[in-house]
Amino acid sequence: MKIIDFSHCEENDRTYAGKKLGVIYQDENWILKFPKSTIEFRNVDFSYKTSPTLSEYVGSQIYKQLNIPVHETSLGYFKGKIVVACKDFLERGDQLIEFKQLKNMYNEELTDLIAKEGSSGIDDGTDLNVVLSVIEKNIILKMIPNVKERFWDMFVVDALIGNNNRNNEDWGVIKRLSEKYELAPVYDSGNAFSNKASNEPLKNSAFYYIKENQNPDCILAVQRIMEKTNLDRFYKIIDEIPTEYKGVPIISEYYKKYMKDILRIRDVYLKREQLH
Repeated sequence: MKIIDFSHCEENDRTYAGKKLGVIYQDENWILKFPKSTIEFRNVDFSYKTSPTLSEYVGSQIYKQLNIPVHETSLGYFKGKIVVACKDFLERGDQLIEFKQLKNMYNEELTDLIAKEGSSGIDDGTDLNVVLSVIEKNIILKMIPNVKERFWDMFVVDALIGNNNRNNEDWGVIKRLSEKYELAPVYDSGNAFSNKASNEPLKNSAFYYIKENQNPDCILAVQRIMEKTNLDRFYKIIDEIPTEYKGVPIISEYYKKYMKDILRIRDVYLKREQLH
């Protein structure tokens, strides 16, 4: 695979929340996401140092392999750091409306439901009853086809890759300059391959829901994803990541095995649930 050196790219004039830098690469806007600081830790393995960027890259590539619209990503290098570069999917004048904002649009019935479920409506909560009701009743989401299918596809794929923290800010819709609304591609999978979530996969909330609730839309999503899942292709994504670039460590063979083990275990579990 190709590692892109962004060190000499011009910064763009866009603002991005968090530890991100906007640059122009080949006349297009890209967002560089940097690894979390480990300055407070001693003897930290380099796979941990780069794991947030690796998670974003590998998670996004798996979504791509499954033919689910996802933002374009590449591993990159920027002035001595390994970064994940995400192509900005917003054109000038476009607006990203996160699910959190859609959830907060006033609707009397939804307001009562949110209050009943114990959510203020302004947090990052992911209560499924609320989420599904917003998808069904929000005036903007009702104009966009296949929103429910996209939600459940994300739900299942996130369970597969161990992305256990997709909240109300991590997906949404795009309002184009033409006033047309459409689903945004999947973005922000940086919590994939979480250590905590992968140690006990059966206790992960997504797996518990899949096992216990038997929601027909969720079951259909499991079937869609499992039909397209090819572990060898996923393993190839991981195996092609170089161990270092310009002397900067990226990933160890141990961490590659760890990521592949997570996928194998979760794939087995989802296929077993599919048969029930």
